[in-house]
Amino acid sequence: MGQYYKPIILKNDKKTIVGYVHTHDYNCGLKLMEHSYIDNPVVNVVLNYLKENGGGRVVWAGDYADAEPVKIPKEQAKEMWRNMVANNQIETSFAEFWAKNPNVFKRNERGEYDGDNLYTKAEKKPKLTSSANNTAIRFLINTDKMQFVDLWDVPCVDGQRVHPLPILTAEGNGEGGGDYTGLSMNLVGTWARDNITVAEHNWNMYDSLKAKYTEIKPNFAERYGIVSQFNETVNLIKDAYADNGLDMDGYNDQLKEKFFELEKILKANINGFKKEPATVKK
Repeated sequence: MGQYYKPIILKNDKKTIVGYVHTHDYNCGLKLMEHSYIDNPVVNVVLNYLKENGGGRVVWAGDYADAEPVKIPKEQAKEMWRNMVANNQIETSFAEFWAKNPNVFKRNERGEYDGDNLYTKAEKKPKLTSSANNTAIRFLINTDKMQFVDLWDVPCVDGQRVHPLPILTAEGNGEGGGDYTGLSMNLVGTWARDNITVAEHNWNMYDSLKAKYTEIKPNFAERYGIVSQFNETVNLIKDAYADNGLDMDGYNDQLKEKFFELEKILKANINGFKKEPATVKK
């Protein structure tokens, strides 16, 4: 099933929702990779909000993401604490137990948090009203992690430039169709709920940022062919081991075919991942 997303701004507690964007309001798809592009109106609303408000905590919340932690009633927690103290399981005060103990959160039968996730919670919150017009923003700045991204460095592949902000702040990626799958999976969600500010272009800004922050250069350009062929190949190998142990008979021809397909795709597309020489002075 496809996973739907809402861009959300949070307060500094990283859980209280300020507002959100509904992608259908801008005739854009709900899935992550249906709207995560440079100059997309949904992304522009978030960028303009950050510009107008001096930044904000950003998360692209998926509807398959984990539920938010919700505490059990306090009286129920007190009874739990009394029993644990009586059985010499803990020696903490109730205040410390209430503040830190994982047992005070509602959980389902699988041990997961039992409550709504941010995607669901956002429905009751106001929508962001910033402009969806194109922005002159060049830099994304994470003041929590002291990192920045230069949007001028975003590669253009097949005529498209994937905007890094939705994927850097995504929660739930990998749980549904339309999610990001590509070469920079290690960066997905690493900025979620962090404080993000933005800056427009000027000739001194790049050097100023480099002196204070670490520059990261995510390449979120997707190559569905490469990723899908690789995953299919891995799954075939897993099936072979699961069905036959080390006996690969019956799978060799399929594996060879997949590797040949993968080789052709890599040769045809590898140039798309090479960064073009900079044509604009920093």
